[in-house]
Amino acid sequence: MSPKPEGGVKKNRLALWISLFILLALPAISLYYSFQGSLLRKKSLVELSPKGRLDPGLASLLSGEFNYRVIGSACEDVERTGALIDQFAQEKIQFVILQDSAFEQRFPARQVEHWKKQNILLVLPDPGLHLPGDQNACTFVLVNKNSEILNHYNFTEPVDRRKLVEHLAFLVTSK
Repeated sequence: MSPKPEGGVKKNRLALWISLFILLALPAISLYYSFQGSLLRKKSLVELSPKGRLDPGLASLLSGEFNYRVIGSACEDVERTGALIDQFAQEKIQFVILQDSAFEQRFPARQVEHWKKQNILLVLPDPGLHLPGDQNACTFVLVNKNSEILNHYNFTEPVDRRKLVEHLAFLVTSK
């Protein structure tokens, strides 16, 4: 019998390492990310537990069948507000802006028409309408279809902006 060539042993070792990686490491990595996702889901569910109800006067002005609404006061950061609306335009989310009759004029007419055609933007300029809690500019509340307030966000704070996007993404994917 002739001795095995050195290259064959190296190929066998490589095949063994690849097999061990596939059999052990990939399932462990998958389990880790599954566990992290479960923790994130539990955290989001706690953060999105109802914290009160929307004022009945304001709730009566809202129309349409939407699973969630983002209601807030006008924000000078038009670019981010528009990007948020566009990001969730295909979902059952309505954006309601209070006390700002000039809100629509800050965007291109075509964009506003698109939002209104889909009924995802509602501007209520009535100065008597208020959100519960913080009255600062760029304050948003996330409300479910039962008019329960799920969370408050200060849109000027990057952490709150990110949290609002995360919560909306979580809600629309957990249908």
